[in-house]
This record gives sequence, structure tokens and C-alpha cells, in this order.
Amino acid sequence: MPNRMGFLLIERFSILSVVACFEPLRSANRLLGYDAYGWTFVSLEGGPVTSSSGLVLETEPLDTAARDLDYLFICAGLDIGPPDRKRMNAALHRANRSGVRMGAVSAGTFLLAEAGLIKDRRCTVHWEFLPTFRESWPEIDVEENLYVIDRELYTSSGGMAGADLVLELISRDHGEATAQAVANQYNLDRMRSGGENQPDGSMARISTYPGLLQNVIRLMLANIEAPLSIAEICQRNRCQQRQLERLFLRWAGDTPRRFYMKLRLEKAMGLLRHSNLQITEIAQMTGFTANSRFSMAFKREYGRTPSSVRA
Repeated sequence: MPNRMGFLLIERFSILSVVACFEPLRSANRLLGYDAYGWTFVSLEGGPVTSSSGLVLETEPLDTAARDLDYLFICAGLDIGPPDRKRMNAALHRANRSGVRMGAVSAGTFLLAEAGLIKDRRCTVHWEFLPTFRESWPEIDVEENLYVIDRELYTSSGGMAGADLVLELISRDHGEATAQAVANQYNLDRMRSGGENQPDGSMARISTYPGLLQNVIRLMLANIEAPLSIAEICQRNRCQQRQLERLFLRWAGDTPRRFYMKLRLEKAMGLLRHSNLQITEIAQMTGFTANSRFSMAFKREYGRTPSSVRA
């Protein structure tokens, strides 16, 4: 019997994340010469579900499909607060009790956490959602890895990392040579391991910066809620302010103060989009002592107010 994979689609899910998961399964079947894997798309009640790109997929009801599933991956994109959350949680628990191995892709990890199905296991989530996830569930060990497998819990950070997770499952089921052959079908030069970190947006863009600049930016990222002064940053890194300003202007095209502000506002935007925190709380968490200052800085950067992001 084939391993049956279920993909639980949440409205506005990322189609790339889902395709990255099931396409290697199709390729594995072709190379093995038989149906080692099967897959189906499910939703809470069944019917059409629309992706973030507008592509619509038909789904089966979760309770009906779960009877025949070996794995269930929750696939979510920008919407981490679907309606009927209580019914969703109950359905996920029923699937879990029936022996289905649980997993998540990208922001789907939020739904696993909300349902209480992560417990003391490690997990991952897309880098864009990491600050919000850590604020919402500080007790959960969420890592920055491409994917994490921990005691029958399978989480992927989304995007092409779904393919990395599935290739690992194929390798465990049918050997590394088969998994590498599947990877070759998609012109992947190698199979990335779960231990590799995601190239998160804030750090990936500075990977070519001088070491001093990278250290300063890491310090800024670690001090978003209580921002440091530029003088204190220079003191901690044993450099002169003029030296730091020249480096920022050359490599980042901005002053240290302005760059720091952008990091804080990026986090604020993420929290506004992906959390239910009050705007006042988000302002405090990003180092603003007054809502008015937060609103002015946010509008200056993005051309819109924080409240309009929530509208």
C-alpha cells in the first residue's frame, strides 16, 4: 500500500509550498515504477480552496480523508487565523488520535501550535513568521532550520524547503540513491539537510557585508524592543561612529540610525500581518514609547498607517 499524504489547505495557502511537497512524490513513483506514495488535498469541510495566487484546488473533507492518511501536512500562507478554529482544532485532534503523523508547511505550524499538537517537540516556521511565533508561544522550541523532524512531527519552513523535507522522507523509505535521483529530476544540485538554517530576509541580504557590519546588524536585531543608541553600539563593537557611518553608507546605502529603524519597522509589519497583538503592544515590542511616534515612523516608511494594515 502506498504512503498516503494529505495536504490540509488553508485559504490563501502558498501554491509553491504545496507543489514542492507533492511533486517529488510523483517523481519517486515514476522512478520506482509503482505507486509508493499517494496524496490528496483536504480542507475542514471539503470543496474549493483558493491559493494566494488565485489558483483553486478541490478538496475532500478532513474527517473523511483522515481515515486513510499516513501523514497530514497543514499548508497555510498569509492567513494564520482561519474561521471555525475550534472545529479545526477538534478535527486535527481526531486525526492525530487515529494515528496520522502530523506536519505543517510554512505558517501551518501556527495551527499545530494553536491545537496543542506540538507540545515538547521541536518545530520550524518560515523566517517571516518567526518573531510572531516566538511571541505567541515562547514555551515552544521553534528553530530557524529549513525543516525539522522530531518524534513523528514534521514541519517545513515553506517554499522549496517542502521538497527538502519530502526528499528526506523518500530517503528514509527507499534509500538515499532514490532520493538523490528524484532531486536530479528537478535539477537540484544537492539535498539540503534539516540542520541547515533558512536564509532569513534580514541576514541573507548582509551575508556579503564586512564582518564589523554584520556584527552590528546582529546586535541591532537582538535589541529591537529596547533599542541601543548608536554610541553604545559603537562602544560594544570597539569602533568609531564615523567609521560605522561610512560602512553603512557604502554597503547599505543608509545611515546606521535609519537602518536600525527599518529593522524595527520590518518586525512591526510582520507582527501586524501575522499576529492578533494590539497595535499598542506591537509599538512597545519594537521600541516605541508612544503610539503616535510609532504611527508616524511607520507611515513615513510604508506610506500607510499601522491600523490600515489590519483593515
